Amino acid sequence: MGALEGVPAPATWRFDRARRTATPPLERARVKYVSRADVTFEWDEIFGRACYADPARTRADDRGRPRAVIDVGANVGFASAYFAREVTGERGRVIALEPIPETFEALRCNAAALCGAPGSDDAVWAAPGTSEDDDGGWTRGGVLGDVRAAHVGGGGVGSGCGAIYAHDVGAGSTGGGTLEFTSFPRAAGWSTLTEHRNDAETVRNLIEYVFDALKPSTSSSSSERFDGLEPNVVTSFGRAVRALVLDDDDDDTKDVNPLRKLVSHVAAFALTVAVRCVAAYMLSGARRVSRPVVSVSDVIDAHGLDVVDVLKIDVERAELDVLRGVSDAHWPRFRSVVCECHDVDGSLDAVLRLLRAHFADVTVTPLFGRAALFIVRASNAIAIARARPPSSPSPPRETPRA
Repeated sequence: MGALEGVPAPATWRFDRARRTATPPLERARVKYVSRADVTFEWDEIFGRACYADPARTRADDRGRPRAVIDVGANVGFASAYFAREVTGERGRVIALEPIPETFEALRCNAAALCGAPGSDDAVWAAPGTSEDDDGGWTRGGVLGDVRAAHVGGGGVGSGCGAIYAHDVGAGSTGGGTLEFTSFPRAAGWSTLTEHRNDAETVRNLIEYVFDALKPSTSSSSSERFDGLEPNVVTSFGRAVRALVLDDDDDDTKDVNPLRKLVSHVAAFALTVAVRCVAAYMLSGARRVSRPVVSVSDVIDAHGLDVVDVLKIDVERAELDVLRGVSDAHWPRFRSVVCECHDVDGSLDAVLRLLRAHFADVTVTPLFGRAALFIVRASNAIAIARARPPSSPSPPRETPRA
């Protein structure tokens, strides 16, 4: 699996259901997926809408310090590939954590497909403290096992991508033990620690996403639409129904006649029921599996990281646990954090309090509609200025949205 040499990149998604692979638009690489239902959404979120884009465009070049990214909740590896392509530079590295076995296997395949097969030993970074022993092997990275063996893609000379190191473990407030995870074969992106499973919140967020994604586009070009939905009969029907729904914030709704409002209510109800049925199907077949768990500080120690340019977290309501796994001694090493946060039982406020204790800039951006789902970004201007070469500008501040 990988780039299809000599084959033009498709303009739309191409799926091979038997092999569970797909070719994204404008890509020649086949990517492996676990659940078709969310692969287009994740690709759109990361590569289409660039939700992890660095506003300062701080990609390293070979004259600067190699950059490091920790990707917690790496799923099938699209975010890791994005960071390896756009953030780390060829001499940098991405350390990805993904506990669900079938999802981890897709991550391994996609790292090589999107960033090239692992580079030669002299072309990739090796963790400080790892060295060849008398038997020619490599020392272990503590609870993460053989760090050297975890290199799954990127880092090759001329690849333009940093090396991706992948570990099939989860992340929590402490490391060294095991915890139970719930995976959803029909919706891999919803997998989470069993104690944080919340199907009701998942369904509510899916409804908000669908209503937002199917909203009539103001763009005249369908190619500019990034909604994560496959163009098919079902989505076409959904768009037709959604077009009948009046939005609460629409200025034109005040003077609409009662019949039009009734049609809007019926359409909204029908679409909501349809989405609930889809959600029930996607949540069915859930599996539970016990997996090893490490802390973010374990990752820093195992890989010998003096600076972490980006800590990315997408763990479906377990984000506070992950953040609590950073020791006080390690917080000064972080330049930025980007975290998908579910606002359940005050968790968003708790995440913000923790991050504001360590970073000067903390911003919150709603992901879509009225979903209790946000992107939280944190950076520290002082730490960034210290780590950046003098000639580089400081990153602009992002204006928080209410």
